[in-house]
Amino acid sequence: MTEADILQLLNQHEWKDVEFKQAQKAVPKSAYESVSAFANTEGGHLVFGVKKDGSDFDVVGVIDVDKVQNDFLTTLRKKEKISNIIEVKEGLEQSEGNNLLIFYIPEAIRADKPVYLNGDIKRSFLRKGACDVKCSDEELKRLLNDASKERYDGNTLDYDIGKCFSSNDIAWYRRQYEGKAGNRNYAGLNDEGRWHDRTVCDYNLMQTWTAIMEWYYRFAEVPFEVDPKTMQRRDQPVDYVAFREAIVNMLIHQDYSDHTRKPVIQNYSDLTRFWNPGDAFASVSDLLEPGEKETRNPLIVTAFRRIGFSENAGWGLRDVFSSWRDLGHGPPELINDKSKKAFELILSEDILLSEDQIKFQKTIDVAPVMKQKIKTDVHDGVHDGVHDGVHDGVHDGVHDDLNDTEKKILFACKKTKSTSELLEELEYTSRTRNYRAALSQLIDNGLILMTEPDKPRSKSQKYIISEKGMEILSNFKEPND
Repeated sequence: MTEADILQLLNQHEWKDVEFKQAQKAVPKSAYESVSAFANTEGGHLVFGVKKDGSDFDVVGVIDVDKVQNDFLTTLRKKEKISNIIEVKEGLEQSEGNNLLIFYIPEAIRADKPVYLNGDIKRSFLRKGACDVKCSDEELKRLLNDASKERYDGNTLDYDIGKCFSSNDIAWYRRQYEGKAGNRNYAGLNDEGRWHDRTVCDYNLMQTWTAIMEWYYRFAEVPFEVDPKTMQRRDQPVDYVAFREAIVNMLIHQDYSDHTRKPVIQNYSDLTRFWNPGDAFASVSDLLEPGEKETRNPLIVTAFRRIGFSENAGWGLRDVFSSWRDLGHGPPELINDKSKKAFELILSEDILLSEDQIKFQKTIDVAPVMKQKIKTDVHDGVHDGVHDGVHDGVHDGVHDDLNDTEKKILFACKKTKSTSELLEELEYTSRTRNYRAALSQLIDNGLILMTEPDKPRSKSQKYIISEKGMEILSNFKEPND
C-alpha cells in the first residue's frame, strides 16, 4: 500500500468499506464487531492508529505494534472468539511519522456466513454505511438460508400441481418449450407426467410472466417497421430484449424464502426500476463477465433457459447492457446490496448517443463493461469521423441545426448550472422529453460539458458551456429576458 493509498483511506473518513480504531496499546472489542460486519457484507479495511473525535480523525499511531498485531491476528484464529478463521491481509504503514496497522478483512464465502462472535450467532454483524449493525432475526435467516448446503431454492416442492398451475399455464409453457429447437416433444404424455419430469416451483411464474408482459406492452414504444425479407410488420418494442432479460432476472433470482418483502417493478417517464429481495452471489463486475455464475433457484433458471429465456447461464445482464447501449441510453445501474440482501437494476432512458453515434458505436463493437466510457471515447471518434462526415464540421454546420431549446440552454450555461437551475431558467416544470433531447444533443456535440462526466446521473451534476459552444454561440443573438 502506497502513501497515496493511506491518504485516500484517511480522507474518505469512515464508510462501508473502512473503519478506524485508536488501538494504540491494545485491540478494542469493537474491532471484532467490525471484522464480523465486513466478513458478512462486502469486506473492508480496518485501520489501527487513528483516533475518532466526532467527525474528525487524528493520526495518533500504534505504540505497541507487535503486541497489538499479534493479539489481533491470534484472536482471529480462535474458534471460541469468532466462528470462522479469517484470513486477513495485514500491513504496517506510516503516516505523519506514526505507525498504522492496516488490515483488509475479505468477505466470507456464502457457506461461512454468518460470521459471529463468542459462539453466539446472535452476535453477527452487518456493515451499513459507516456502522457495524447487529443482524436482525430476518437478516440472520437470509444469511443462513443462503449458506445452506442443501439449497432450499434448488429442491422440487411436493405441492399439488393443480393448485399451482392451471391447464392454460401448463399449455403455455409446453408451447414455449416444444417450440424451441432441440427440445423433446411431450405430445404422448399427460400434463401430470410431463411436469413430474420438469421443474416445479412454489409460485406460478407463468401467470406472472404473462401479466408482466401485458403490463409492459401497455407503455412500450412499438415502432412501425417492415421486415424487408417477409414484408411483414414487426411489432416488437425497441427495448424488448433489455426489458425481457431484466424481468426474467427479477423473477428467477429473487429469494423466495423471504416472505416479508416482494419484488417491485416501477416504470417512470425517464426510468424503470427492478428490485427484488435476495442479493447476487457474484459481484457486480463478475456478473458482467462471460461465463457461468452461481445463481439462486437453479431449477427455475433451467426451466426458463429451456424455453429460450435467460441465456448466459441464468444471468442476462450482459444482454441488458448490450441492448440498452445499442439504443443510445446511458449504462444501466446495478446495485447488489449484500447488507440488505437485495438486488436492483435501473434502466434510465436518458439519451446519451445520437443515431449517428449509435451507428458509429456498432462499427467499433464497444463491450458492455466499457459502457461508462462510451460518452468520452465515442465522442472523440465522432468528432474525428461520423460527426465531421454527417454535419460537415462543427463550425460549418452545427450552429445551423440548433433548435430554440438548444440555443436557450447554451446561453443559460454561460455560467455553471444545475438541472433545477436550468429548468427554472427555461421555465420548465419538469425534465421534458424535449429538454432531455436538447441537452443530450449539446453534450454529444461537445458544446456543453458536465462537471462530473464519470457520473452522469450524479445529484450534484452541473453543466457549463465549452469553448466550442462559446464559438457557436457567437453566431446568435441572446434572447431578450
